[in-house]
Amino acid sequence: MATSLTQSVVASILELRRTGVSIREISRRLGVHRETVGKYLNRLESQIPNGDGRPDDGGAGIDDTQISIASKKRTGPRSRCEPFRELIIERVNQGLTAQQIFQYLVRDQGFNARYYSVRRFVAKLLDEKRESSTTTVDSPSSQTNPVR
Repeated sequence: MATSLTQSVVASILELRRTGVSIREISRRLGVHRETVGKYLNRLESQIPNGDGRPDDGGAGIDDTQISIASKKRTGPRSRCEPFRELIIERVNQGLTAQQIFQYLVRDQGFNARYYSVRRFVAKLLDEKRESSTTTVDSPSSQTNPVR
């Protein structure tokens, strides 16, 4: 027999998710199975938005908090490197490796996450940099009147 959650539990799920808490952690805190938490969040996402930008909720009613939560397509928790983004970008531009950046952050900035967090973050930055720098440039051989 399927049971539905009370409004207060659903509101708690939404509030926790809005603050960036993972589905697994929400499940642990509220004592609700993680698949149930995921189903409730997915239902909200499926109700956002229809053609006119308003939720198609079938008359059930969804508040602005639910819309903002459902419209955020997060793939996971925020990186612990994010507060150090500018410092990391600066060090990447200086040519430092992820290991060197990690050591700098731990030694001088009080960074308390793992090396692999920095490595993933640097890899993502480098991928974004490569994607943004891929532009089509005409070579001189393709010009009809080359300047001599």
